[in-house]
Amino acid sequence: MHDSRWRFILRIRQWGAVSCAALVLMGPTAAHASGDRCGWLDLSSSGARENEVLLLDGEQNWRIDRNAGRWPVIRQSDMYPNTTRSEVYSGIHNEDYLTCACMVFESVEYSHVSKISHARLVPIARCLNDKKLWQPTD
Repeated sequence: MHDSRWRFILRIRQWGAVSCAALVLMGPTAAHASGDRCGWLDLSSSGARENEVLLLDGEQNWRIDRNAGRWPVIRQSDMYPNTTRSEVYSGIHNEDYLTCACMVFESVEYSHVSKISHARLVPIARCLNDKKLWQPTD
């Protein structure tokens, strides 16, 4: 009887060790992909591959697949207001394709995002006032 209790205790310890190891191994992947990331959403084709857009937050530039999830409706009034005219293309700059957005990533591999769980537009002022973000020139 005394011998069987020790076997039971050893099995519980082994199960606990395996469970902890599994949680530790799963932790970094979930932590890297989770969280609300906010920054400039670049809808131009420059700097991204075909069928991708860029989210430029304070940490890095994220390449997001256009089919990664549901996108918010983006109107012209949501875009960055460019006040200077370009000499070429009738006043269209790359900044004309910028808006400010926050996203929650689900599937991330390095800097490529293949699935988002949530995306929303936020006021342009939020990105303009964030000192960690790259700022467009007027």
